[in-house]
Amino acid sequence: MKKAFTTHIVSFILGVAITLTTVYLISDTKAEPTPEPTPIVIEKEVVKEIPVEVVKEVIKEVEKKTDLEEVVANCKNSCVMIYAYKGDIINQGSGWVYNGYVITAKHVVDGYKKIEVYTDDTSNARTATIEYIDPKLDLAVLKASIMLPSLTLGDSNKLTEGEKLVTITSPKGAQNMVDECIYSGIVSTATEYYMALTDTLIQGGSSGGAVFNYNSELIGMAYVGYDGFAGV
Repeated sequence: MKKAFTTHIVSFILGVAITLTTVYLISDTKAEPTPEPTPIVIEKEVVKEIPVEVVKEVIKEVEKKTDLEEVVANCKNSCVMIYAYKGDIINQGSGWVYNGYVITAKHVVDGYKKIEVYTDDTSNARTATIEYIDPKLDLAVLKASIMLPSLTLGDSNKLTEGEKLVTITSPKGAQNMVDECIYSGIVSTATEYYMALTDTLIQGGSSGGAVFNYNSELIGMAYVGYDGFAGV
């Protein structure tokens, strides 16, 4: 019994010694000195003065781009390309959709035996028939089995000279090309109706194409180009 008691005492003393030694070693460890913070150098900001007119022009260009993209997004899907056939004769023009009908210029389709409307590409051709023709306005109304959103009509009488307009036409078979033009005023013609003059180039295949204001409203139809002028 005595021997066993001694063993336990020694074990306890050794345990205390180990514990104390461990604590000592931890508490005796010297902390490394905290490094001094690196000073932050704040450079003096140089403010450059930008002329107000430059800022206005930049903002105008940004808004112009945004507005143009919006017109295209709202209207392009309602514009079509048209092919008319009579024997070996092929005529190509442009058009747009209103209330389920395709509107184009009379001279694009009148007198032709077969008419096709293309919505996206040449694989989406739809046969069309002439429902109405107005010789005075050079206007033709076609019926085709297509489901496209109807355009919103605007008021061309509210146009002001210098106003920006957007045309979506298919010149020379290049479908639904977007162009921006400037409204230059009304010119009277021998056809007994008024036409608006713009600076856009009306090429073959553009006849019947849509003209929009920046509210995405249709305000006219591409008709013809004159020598010395751009388009009407």
